[in-house]
Amino acid sequence: MSKLHSSEDTLIQSPATARLVRAAVQAIEALEGRQLMSATPGTLVDTAHASPTTNLEVSLQHSAVLGESAEGTELTADQRRAERQAEREAEQAARLQAKETAKAEREALRAQKKAERLARRAERLAERAERRAERQGVDDTPVSTPTSEAVAPTPVVETPVVAAPAGEAPAPQTLAPATPVAAPVNGPAAAPAQSGRADNDAPSVKLLSLGFTKIAGTAHMPLRADASDSDGRVTRVDFYANGEFIGTAGGAPWMVAWVDVEPGTYDVTAHAFDNDGAVTISDAMSMTVVNHTGGETIRVKNGQSISDAVRRAQAGDTVLIAPGTYHDTITLRNSGTSDKPITIKADGPAGSVIIDGDGASRLVADQWVGTGYWTTIQGITFRDAGNEPGQDNAAIKTTNGMRLIDVTVEEVDGAGIGVFGENVALIRTTAQYNGCTGIGGSRITNGLLYDCVSHGNNTEEYSGSYEGGGGKFTRVRSLLVQNHTSFDNNGPGIWFDGDNINVTIRGGEFHDNHDLWRGDGTQKIGGRGIQLEISGVKSNGNGGIDEEGPILIEDVLTYDNDNASVQVYATANVTIQNSRFINDYIDLKDKRPAPYMVRNLTIKNNTLEDAHIEADKALVTDFRDEDIIINNNTYKGDGKVFRWDYKDLKLSAVRDLGFEKDGEIVAA
Repeated sequence: MSKLHSSEDTLIQSPATARLVRAAVQAIEALEGRQLMSATPGTLVDTAHASPTTNLEVSLQHSAVLGESAEGTELTADQRRAERQAEREAEQAARLQAKETAKAEREALRAQKKAERLARRAERLAERAERRAERQGVDDTPVSTPTSEAVAPTPVVETPVVAAPAGEAPAPQTLAPATPVAAPVNGPAAAPAQSGRADNDAPSVKLLSLGFTKIAGTAHMPLRADASDSDGRVTRVDFYANGEFIGTAGGAPWMVAWVDVEPGTYDVTAHAFDNDGAVTISDAMSMTVVNHTGGETIRVKNGQSISDAVRRAQAGDTVLIAPGTYHDTITLRNSGTSDKPITIKADGPAGSVIIDGDGASRLVADQWVGTGYWTTIQGITFRDAGNEPGQDNAAIKTTNGMRLIDVTVEEVDGAGIGVFGENVALIRTTAQYNGCTGIGGSRITNGLLYDCVSHGNNTEEYSGSYEGGGGKFTRVRSLLVQNHTSFDNNGPGIWFDGDNINVTIRGGEFHDNHDLWRGDGTQKIGGRGIQLEISGVKSNGNGGIDEEGPILIEDVLTYDNDNASVQVYATANVTIQNSRFINDYIDLKDKRPAPYMVRNLTIKNNTLEDAHIEADKALVTDFRDEDIIINNNTYKGDGKVFRWDYKDLKLSAVRDLGFEKDGEIVAA
């Protein structure tokens, strides 16, 4: 055997590449009608000094020789086909070799960036410790998250329901506020009944449908009510299931999380309280949580294909994956239902199954629109997608009814998780160290993010135009973000930009998010905790409003962001309350095309430590006409309360503007 032939296996790194090269050489030999492999070594190439691409060069050079020798000789059809086949196989071998080289380079670059990221993180931790040590009046104890537990509700009078005439729906129950009663079973402790006015009209309240009445357990879902008061305002709405307290909403859009719900049948009610003490209970909404049983269990062992198992799964089936690392992706071809979902889960603790996409553009996605509905993915870590930035290109893109429970997405090139569709829930899910964003999404209805984390994202340092940071949301119809933690991202911790309505951000921490700067000194992206931009309304596309919906931020903690704790930029219908801001500021900005502007804004009952409120010139010009309420906030630290049109104001001057009548400055 010639030297050229014997060197093939050592020169070609990939067996698949070697097979393609050998096939190409054999085709050329057949075309010429002689044995190339027995040719004198060095005739075509000096193999003693060959590189890993020698065989490809041999094929191409030999093709050239054939071309010269064939001058003046007409090739047969079979010879032309063989020649084209040889060229195609040689090109395919070259592409495969290039792909393997690119993958190796990508892995080396990822390792380098991870090391750099950890080094930067260590520097930031040291800087943060230094800042805290210098901050007057702040000790070294850890900052604690404000509790999101509800205050004890005003007691509810459980009056008998009078049967409605045949064919008519029962009216909501309106309760007298002055009668002392006991708290519901297993609910919070009873509070003294409020007196209220004798002529007060009670509020109205109704629960909004989720679009299903039966769901597999353990269940997780947001609950939402519509509440209003004709002669005052609704102060809170409490939610109960079979008389047991679920949670409270301190403002519109009146949403709470109902999680870890075990199988059973539940009557869910909403209790609305107004500012004069009246209480109204909604009609009950029935919800049945069923055991997830009856389907087939499809087991996947190490070395087997997860994608093949998922392809087989039908409604009610479970794909159970043995612990290990799998080089695979998941394409959702079939759908479950709310009470019979398709479940894909680790057969072990969270993180015991790792799916490595090896640079694939998607790790989980529907095959086409309308597939993959009501799929639950649990306990799996996903990594290494070669995707582009943008939520539509996310490594995991959800569909209607999808649940991600105890899932981690990390080290993908673009966006980690893109939340899309109706009735999607992310529970204890983490997105970290991704190239562009962590958890974001668009076009969400009845969505829930609960106990999730977005950490260390935008490692590729994309600008704001690429949505970089902890996660960006657009065109949300209704979404509850509860107990969310977002920190150490390059860019905003969480960002709502463009036609988002009916959003609640309750509890959680947003801290240590970073600004990025260009070489010319201009800002590339701002490290804000929470960013609201051109939202609170849905535009009709012609400068008018198609729909409005509130945005509520309550019981959150922000600290040590490079930029604002919360930015309200040309966004309407925002309430910020009962929150704590440390070493940050609340930023109010306006001046964007109609219909986007700051109006109907309330900032109340917050604590600002070494923090203040800023407003730009555009907002200052028209603020008296835009229903802006800023009151009852407590300021600790340097005494700065407002920075109003780039001028620092003390509390007395702020009161002259009509704000902070009940606000105060206290010693740090």
